[in-house]
Amino acid sequence: MASNTKINQFIQQFESQPVWHIRAPGRINLIGEHIDYYGGYVMPAAINRYTDLIIGKSQGPSCIFSQLFNERYSLAKPDASPPTWAKYFNYALQILKESGYQTIPFNLWVDSNIPLGAGLSSSAALLCGFVSCLNQLNQWSLPTQKIAYLAQTIEHRLGTPCGLMDQYACLYGKKNAFLLLDCNSLSFQYIHVDMQEYEWVLINTRVFHQLNEGGYARRRREGEHALESLKSFYSKSGSYRDFNLDELDEIPVLTDVEMKRARHAISEHKRIRLFSESVLSNDWLTAGSYMYDTHYSLKDDYEVSCPEADFIVSKARENKVAGARIMGGGFGGCVLCLIDKNLTDSFVSRLVPEYTSAFNQAPAVIQVELGEFSIDLL
Repeated sequence: MASNTKINQFIQQFESQPVWHIRAPGRINLIGEHIDYYGGYVMPAAINRYTDLIIGKSQGPSCIFSQLFNERYSLAKPDASPPTWAKYFNYALQILKESGYQTIPFNLWVDSNIPLGAGLSSSAALLCGFVSCLNQLNQWSLPTQKIAYLAQTIEHRLGTPCGLMDQYACLYGKKNAFLLLDCNSLSFQYIHVDMQEYEWVLINTRVFHQLNEGGYARRRREGEHALESLKSFYSKSGSYRDFNLDELDEIPVLTDVEMKRARHAISEHKRIRLFSESVLSNDWLTAGSYMYDTHYSLKDDYEVSCPEADFIVSKARENKVAGARIMGGGFGGCVLCLIDKNLTDSFVSRLVPEYTSAFNQAPAVIQVELGEFSIDLL
């Protein structure tokens, strides 16, 4: 349920009554990075960092207020230069209209405590939340999977050719479970967990990444081309999970770059299976070792890490952190750490001054718990 403060901010901004409050969570991805769009397995989890959206009917034109940026945007002035954040809503409304969904005029208040550009899927939370708001207000009765598809389509239109992992984690994640998602069939199962003495800590490098700048899309193209070459050479169908590293070593037609992209995708599929087995047996130290392996694969083979993230992972290993790796699309953002709660304070107290000295800015430390999507009638 929305706090009285948020409801009052909506009323003061629009001088009207709100109807629905939606909380759309960000996500972490425990393992299975850059293989969702190849039809692989991934293991994300929703976290207790949220984009809050409050929506109500408008007697005039539709209007959106961003509490985060303290800016108001009226959809009655499409020719005016909109603030950068408004492009998400413009594209969303355009795609909904193209899909045959017409909305009544609305007032929307939106705020978020998901760090932007940190690899926590702030854009997926915003878009899943917005489409869900309109779904509730207009009584479209869209199923959850359709909302995920629409949110993904908007991301694609904005230039980020993502898979459906972020949207599924946002919409289906639960407070007491990880989500093991098959990105080929889009079937999933909940992995219920007892973290015991361990916790998740995100170290934000404060290196802002923008996935639609080209690096993400280029790596996806390189990986897709390598996959097609593998399928053609071995006369096989399917995805990277249908190949092994021995087959990769024997194929002569890949470039060095394509070989690296394929090696990451094939090895990551193996790691996610081993990671899942470790989690189910509560063997968190072994699970953490696979996180380190994923980081080095992302650094060396997929080439989406950065010096700041590599520094954090190195220090994590020195300080006996169970597992650490760069997370999300890469090129910056957060390092995800699996850490014994008794070691968190000492690790952070050592890391922050060392990182600050090396890079002239302090990292942000974010302890997170699991969260889930919620819809409330006000």
